[in-house]
This record gives sequence, C-alpha cells and structure tokens, in this order.
Amino acid sequence: MYAEFTKSLCQHLIANDYGIVLPINSVALTQKTPIVVLARNISPVLYVVNIINGDAMPVTESTAIVELQNLQMEKAIQNMHCSYAVCINLIVTNVSNADVQAFIDEKQFVNGEKINQVWWQVDISQKQLIFGKNQPTKILNIAKIIQQSFLISENADIFSDGYDNLKAIEQSQRAKTAVPVLSHNYQVTLSLIFINIIVWAYLNLTGSEALFFQRFANDSQRVIYNHQYYRLVTSAFLHSGVTHLEYNCISLYIFGSRVEKYLGKKTYIWLYFLSALGGNITSVCFTGGISVGASGAIFGIIGAFIAFSGSNRREIEGFNFITILLWAVAGIAFGFMNVGVDNFAHLGGIATGLAIEWINIKFINTKK
Repeated sequence: MYAEFTKSLCQHLIANDYGIVLPINSVALTQKTPIVVLARNISPVLYVVNIINGDAMPVTESTAIVELQNLQMEKAIQNMHCSYAVCINLIVTNVSNADVQAFIDEKQFVNGEKINQVWWQVDISQKQLIFGKNQPTKILNIAKIIQQSFLISENADIFSDGYDNLKAIEQSQRAKTAVPVLSHNYQVTLSLIFINIIVWAYLNLTGSEALFFQRFANDSQRVIYNHQYYRLVTSAFLHSGVTHLEYNCISLYIFGSRVEKYLGKKTYIWLYFLSALGGNITSVCFTGGISVGASGAIFGIIGAFIAFSGSNRREIEGFNFITILLWAVAGIAFGFMNVGVDNFAHLGGIATGLAIEWINIKFINTKK
C-alpha cells in the first residue's frame, strides 16, 4: 500500500538527512496522498525525491506536477547556493503497471541540465524497483534505501505507533537518528585557543620568542640525544608568526568545537594531546629538524572527525565524510607545496586521530 511504503521510505530518507518539503508537514499521510517530496542539499547538488502515488493519478498528471515543481526548484537551487538539481521521480504502484513501465521507458535522461529528471517505478506487490531503459540506476544510495523500505507486511498499520501526519513522522525519525551530544559548550576548545594566543602574545611582547623556541620547540636532535621528551608537547603551544597562529586557531575552532560537542570533553582532551604527541614523534623520526605549532593536534582532531562522520554516515553540522576528508587532503597538499611546513607532523597527527577514534568506535562505544 502506498501510505505504508511511503512512511517507511520517508523514515529511511530522513535518517539520511533528507527533509520533507511537500505536502505541508501537518498533512496526514493516506492511501490517497498524491505526492510526498523530500530534499537534501549536498552542495553544489540539490537532491529531490518525489514519491508519486501511481494508483491515485495517471502518469500524465505526474508529469504535469513535476513540470510545475521545476519552477519552484529553480528558485530553491539559487537560494541554497547549488549549481543544479537531481530529481528522482518514484511512481509507486500497488501492482505491476504496464502503462507506468512504458512511460518511464520512453523518458530520456539528459545529463548536464539545470534540473536532471530521473524516472523510476516502485512495484510494492513485487517489492521491486524498476528502472527505465534510458534512466540511470545509481543516484547516491537511493536505490538501496528503497530496497530497505519495502514493508514485510502489506497490512501494517501506518499509525500503529501514534503517528498521524508527516510532521510527526519526521520529528520522531530525526529524534531516533540524531547524533548524541556529549558536551553542550566549547570550554576546552576556547581554553586551548586562549592559551595559544596568550603564549604567542607573551613571547612577542617580551621579545623572548627565540629563547622559548630554543628551550621548548620540537628539536629532533635534543629529543633523541638529550632525551628532552617534554618538547613533544610544549612545541604544540608555540607558533611562528601571527598567520600561523590565526590559521591554527580558526581550524581548531571549526573542528575542535564539533569534536568536543560529539565526542565529549575527556575524549577530546586525550585526542588533542595524543595527536600533538603523535605528530611530533613522526616529525622527529622523519624530518630531523625543528618545528612548532598545534597543527599535529589539529590534524588529529580532523582525523577523528573523519572517522566519526564516516561511522555515522551522515552530515554533521554542515560537514560530511567527504568534505572533512577534502579539507584534510587540501591541508596536507598545501604542506607539500610550501617550504617550511612540517607535513610529517600533519600526517602523524591525522593518523593518531584516526586511530584513537577507530578504537573509540570499535572497542569503547560498543560497550556502552
């Protein structure tokens, strides 16, 4: 039945960061609901899923609705700062429908347009997703989500759990799939930023930067031969210039605040210092020079965020696995292209962060 399948599909799509945009969220979901529309902004692409009731209206009417929707979508693309949209039109029928099959087979997929229309058929009776002859078969993981959404029982009551409208379905599903927040403030992140700024300001105002660098910077020779291991930590609070300090403080705020929020303060503190340590040890082993900065710790935080977002398989406050990974790759590439950047500290830090969060996911969180 259309309503039962649509509820299940909506729940799965919402769990993957789609939101219901049509009909108005207070409208009840029934067997006669003509269309439910969900959307997800993965800039520069806006993805739209139209769940069309193929038993309630002919396919010609479906086309008219989609064409009307295109006008609204063009405005949405501009407002959401997207380059183009991919619209997946799912014509849902309770039984096999030759007319629908013929309709989607005739549709031509034209790539590269402002709005790319995709037409698929969902046969509930056979629990089957049918692609048109000239249509793509892979759009993100939509096909997999549809397969997961087929109901085991065709007679399931869509309101058996108390939902009576689409708004309630969306609110409940978001509550179930929300990433738990472990810290409601950014005190550790702000404290680390404050310490880095105060240390830099003190060294520059007193003219003691050279002296502190000599005593506390990460120096491979002194670490290895004089056993001055404290340098592996103290060097993380020294910065060679205001630009170096600004970049690290901004990066620490962007990623550190989110990691503190979702991993918790204790894990975050361990992560910061162990990543700084891991980055500096890598630097000692492979560079043989002198280095300063919190970059190893920050790349460790980024590494942990990559592992965390990948395990949750969803966007977290504007960042998903791909965007964080690209940020990390860009940072490391920048290091290789510029002289004087300790890229081994970056690589050691990110490897440490990835390892810590992997251990946290596999062995610690599983026990909670």
